[in-house]
Amino acid sequence: MTYTLRRYETSQRLWWFLFLLVSLGGGYIIQDGLMPGPGGPAPGAGTYRSMDFWTRRDWLSQGILGEVIVFLVGALLFFLLCRALWLLIQFAGKASIGRILEQALPLPKPSKTNPEWILESLEKVMPAQQLFHRASRSPLRFLSIAHKRLIVLFSGHQESLSAEELTHREHRVETVDWHQISGSWESFRWMARVLPFLALGQGVWLLYLRLQPIFEGSEELADITALIAVCLLPFGQTLVLVIALYLAQGLLSRLEHYYLARLDALFYDQILSRLPLQSSDTLMVLQAMKKHFQELQQALQRIEQRLTGS
Repeated sequence: MTYTLRRYETSQRLWWFLFLLVSLGGGYIIQDGLMPGPGGPAPGAGTYRSMDFWTRRDWLSQGILGEVIVFLVGALLFFLLCRALWLLIQFAGKASIGRILEQALPLPKPSKTNPEWILESLEKVMPAQQLFHRASRSPLRFLSIAHKRLIVLFSGHQESLSAEELTHREHRVETVDWHQISGSWESFRWMARVLPFLALGQGVWLLYLRLQPIFEGSEELADITALIAVCLLPFGQTLVLVIALYLAQGLLSRLEHYYLARLDALFYDQILSRLPLQSSDTLMVLQAMKKHFQELQQALQRIEQRLTGS
């Protein structure tokens, strides 16, 4: 069991690392589409008061820092897009697992009206082999966390698998899922944090480009306010973009937490709450007690018949 859980955790780490590489590759692919076209004339005095000035993106094509900013922005946008698609697949996988559990577990939940069901074998109470094969054959098993969790839960099962062990497995896998999914956003946050500093560096580079002709004497400084506005433009636009990215990340993160909470509730209601046994020895003890009381009842009936016959 420990090996299975460790392999699951390792595979999840590898999956999120590949997800990051795909996002970086997507950012590189769409980088050219995000680059601005040829810029217009240089902004003059007073143009910083217009909205067109603050929406200019020609500063991205000036220097290598602009290309790095475009690359990171493309990677972050591709990250969010892939994450949204991945979340849709997770909800579809949860619905699929819900149907599988409803079809494979027709038995009612434990109740006092049917006490004999507790003495049945665990395979009848919980058809682990059937659930394992149905989840393993689904095409969603490669991406759906619900399918992976069901496979790990019943992988290498035995007939003596107890509710205690199933509960322990579910708790371990649940912890791994919450930790891995929450931690997978850390690379996104670091890339977003770097953007404002790159924008400040780009602003310093623009200041150098604007001051160089002045120092050489070919131009005169017309408006110091316009010069400052041009240098602050990369930082202002990047800061607004980073805030928007963080808002999108917060929305997707909360939707993922909602999904994980619903998935945990599904596994508890459909699987763990159906198992009354908290030890693998309980079933054996109950069956032995049932056999003992049946033999005792038969012995009492024989004694009663002898007394009646005499």
